[in-house]
Amino acid sequence: MFLKNLEIKKNDEIIRNILFRKGINLIVDETSPDRKTSSGNSVGKTTVLRLIDYCLDGTGKNLYIDPEFKTHNHIIESFIKENNVVIKLVLVDDLDDEMSERVTIERNFLTYTKKIQKINNEDYGNKEFSRKLKELIFKTDSEQPTFKQLKSKNIRDEKNKLINTIRVLAPNVVTDVTYEALHLFWFGIDTNLSKDKLVRARNIEKRIQSRLRKENNLSQISQALMIINRRIEELISQKNTFSVNENYEVDFKK
Repeated sequence: MFLKNLEIKKNDEIIRNILFRKGINLIVDETSPDRKTSSGNSVGKTTVLRLIDYCLDGTGKNLYIDPEFKTHNHIIESFIKENNVVIKLVLVDDLDDEMSERVTIERNFLTYTKKIQKINNEDYGNKEFSRKLKELIFKTDSEQPTFKQLKSKNIRDEKNKLINTIRVLAPNVVTDVTYEALHLFWFGIDTNLSKDKLVRARNIEKRIQSRLRKENNLSQISQALMIINRRIEELISQKNTFSVNENYEVDFKK
């Protein structure tokens, strides 16, 4: 899907509406050279990305807490909460078609009864919100990879995401198994299998085999299996030849 527009409201008043075009969209400083007092680096490029990320099930904390230095900007936090700032993001399948299917997402930064978290004007809880976004944007209902993992490839607002083109997830919370599911999805292979569970089961099996090999050598295990299998055959033979007295029920009643 394509970004169509990002709207920012303060107490129901639109203070910014950013329209997106097909292709590359540049955010530049249009201050005239004679009035410019800085390099133009701080014009809000990262803020726009973080607002988009917030609409797409982000936490929003990176708007007022620096991800790298963990410094807390209480002025920004107070502003967006006290003024009930609402962010609305519109996505469409085709920017050139006004009748194209669209997804409208709205979120504010308040909690409980004052919380706004809508998709196409319908309220959603946190889990359902993420699930619905994944269904509408990525056209899948598989549990893995998660929506947040999928969008990390498309929204690169942090240093580690800019540097790493493939391993875009937080390094302290993911494994190679997680990346395997993510990469498979990127290549168009949608799987609903939990590979973490499969790997854990495989590791348990390996530990059992390792313990067996440590306690007994292969020849001893083979001999033990021969004895067990022979006993199983004997029991099966007994079961097959076992006969019940035809008068059993009569005798039992007596």
